[in-house]
Amino acid sequence: MPCGSSSGIARSAAGKTASASWRPQITGTPNIQVASLKPGAILRLYESAGAPGEVHLVLPAGLRAWETNLVEDRQTALPATTGTVTLNFSPWQVRTLLVQ
Repeated sequence: MPCGSSSGIARSAAGKTASASWRPQITGTPNIQVASLKPGAILRLYESAGAPGEVHLVLPAGLRAWETNLVEDRQTALPATTGTVTLNFSPWQVRTLLVQ
């Protein structure tokens, strides 16, 4: 599912997440793709156009995000500024996040 849309508005990814009412809102460079959104709040993003990009993940109050390794072990807490995590991507980069 692409990050951007033809209308230029933020989209929500479908599927179960950390909270029954929470769906990730991701805005930014349209070449960042959501590769996986599993139950349990694992979010896998990848850059699909071979160009650097930036996205913003909006988190509701009380939820935090961590970058994980490919087997989804927690690695690094991601800072959220006013409830938004900013992620910069290198060409073709894959990132896996845990949201709780």
